[in-house]
Amino acid sequence: MQAIEINAIITPDHELRVRLPDHVAPGPVRVIVLFESDPTASAKGNLDEFLDRLPINRTTTP
Repeated sequence: MQAIEINAIITPDHELRVRLPDHVAPGPVRVIVLFESDPTASAKGNLDEFLDRLPINRTTTP
């Protein structure tokens, strides 16, 4: 399986049209759509922000 990254636009009708390079053979494919989510909708569960808020452990062990 191979992956190709192509930028596209979703129309107001919620449709997506993609033109693939000529070397891609016709036939079934899997499509994954990545889109920016509303940052205010999912403030909970951001691991990077959680780790940034943790105190730094400055103790040393012998």
